[in-house]
Amino acid sequence: MSGRVKGVQAQIRESQKAAMYIHCYAHRLNLVIVAVAREVQYADEFFAIVELLYVFLARQKVHEVFMRFQQERGLSQREIGRLSETRWACRYHNVLVIKERFGVIIDVPGEVQHLGDAEISVQAKGLVPQIQSCQFVANLCLFLSDSFNHVWSEYGSAIINH
Repeated sequence: MSGRVKGVQAQIRESQKAAMYIHCYAHRLNLVIVAVAREVQYADEFFAIVELLYVFLARQKVHEVFMRFQQERGLSQREIGRLSETRWACRYHNVLVIKERFGVIIDVPGEVQHLGDAEISVQAKGLVPQIQSCQFVANLCLFLSDSFNHVWSEYGSAIINH
């Protein structure tokens, strides 16, 4: 993020050897939120499943089914992105997309299990119980709850605009 190798930080250090890089407050807040989420087992496991879901849905055959199912249901096509270690906004966006497309996401594994690709089939069978678990659904609701959204609305614009 700081561009130590080729970014602004590197350019400034090249001309001013004693210059110190300091993260802005929005970036610091991002780092704190991500670090705290990693320390809470349920949150850490939840975001691990979100990342696995991203990897699964990003596979070409699976992605095509995911996009087709959304189109067939008259939904605008939304995608889950890779989680960022330093940007909470990526995590929030993904949770929002999962909530909005939960029905589609639940249906995709059943469809792709019959594509004749053993690896996709095994991944689909492993993800289904995870994303249908009470713990996953509860965490999905928690991260989109009014209390959480209140904090997000106060600090989220600083995080997104970072």
